[in-house]
Amino acid sequence: MNLHQIRKRLRNGFRPFTLTLSSGERIEVRQPGSIAVGRNVVVVLGKRDLFRVIDGLEVESLHELPAARRN
Repeated sequence: MNLHQIRKRLRNGFRPFTLTLSSGERIEVRQPGSIAVGRNVVVVLGKRDLFRVIDGLEVESLHELPAARRN
């Protein structure tokens, strides 16, 4: 997946989603302010204000969170 697709998703009416990494790990993005997309990296702000820097090549897919998990 390329980072342009994530940027597009953030611009076109945000809906919570999950990023799946090449390791199989899944990272939930519940608010638009909790993610930043650079040229080659994604930064996700998580619980307790801990952040995670992810190499763009590690992101395999993006899936919308089911409505029941959004709350």
